[in-house]
Amino acid sequence: MPPPATRATPAATKSSTDRLTVRTLFLLLPLALAACGQSDSDATGPDGVTPAEARQLDDAAKAIDINTTTANATEPQ
Repeated sequence: MPPPATRATPAATKSSTDRLTVRTLFLLLPLALAACGQSDSDATGPDGVTPAEARQLDDAAKAIDINTTTANATEPQ
């Protein structure tokens, strides 16, 4: 004959549930705080330009330099 099934007491179940809840909160808290930080597009530098805008400006300046250099190289002297 199998042994009688034992049930956990409500106090034991509550204690393990509380521990699980506390662990979950401690694991999720850093993730929630990390989500509150500024993204790359939100952060502005000292000149008020975001890093994404600064990259676009750099790319545009490079394109102008390439076009100017190419135009100067093909002009007859």
